[in-house]
Amino acid sequence: MAEEEEEEEEEEDYFEQVKNGGIGVSLMDRDIKDEGIKQIAKALMDPATKVQHLNLSYNDIQFWGALAIAKALEMNQSLLKGLELHCNENIGREGAAAIAKVLETNTTLQSLGLGECDIGREGAAAIAKALETNMSLQSLSLYGNNIGSEGAVAIAGALETNKSLEELDLYGNNNIGNEGATAITKALEMNRTTLRWLHLGSNNIGSKVLWRLPRL
Repeated sequence: MAEEEEEEEEEEDYFEQVKNGGIGVSLMDRDIKDEGIKQIAKALMDPATKVQHLNLSYNDIQFWGALAIAKALEMNQSLLKGLELHCNENIGREGAAAIAKVLETNTTLQSLGLGECDIGREGAAAIAKALETNMSLQSLSLYGNNIGSEGAVAIAGALETNKSLEELDLYGNNNIGNEGATAITKALEMNRTTLRWLHLGSNNIGSKVLWRLPRL
């Protein structure tokens, strides 16, 4: 009984930290996991919550935790402008798809970090679909997700029409290769978007293909 009460107090503390933590809250590397994330999602749905930037990286968040965050953002168009979920590798492609679905209609989130979350090409494709309609996201980080050439091609397709994205990080372990980089190059040539910063390092891309990338 004492252990259960202590656990409940800990979860409530996450709720209070987000609700009353001001505009910037970092709960990075706190081993929060899904049950704690549900308390955080509850706080995000509270109209009194003023947080604008939330860092939940390194917390072993899984699909259900990502889904809870996504539902919170869907139910309440909150003030949240920045969300970092880096290095929660169990979010996976399904968690990324849940977040991507919200991005299709969300109008407040400006920065999203999903580096090393094991989203794969399917998760990248879901996010790419959201970028076709999202008009608020300015910074997107998907480093270290093994999105492959297929994921990069999907993102390139979104870049042909997206008018808001300014920073895109696809660094490392994404195996984008020449095919993916070429698709991104063509997209940027077709549509001189707002993109000002692009990181494609460590992706098995040949020097000739890199040379063709437009200067941003």
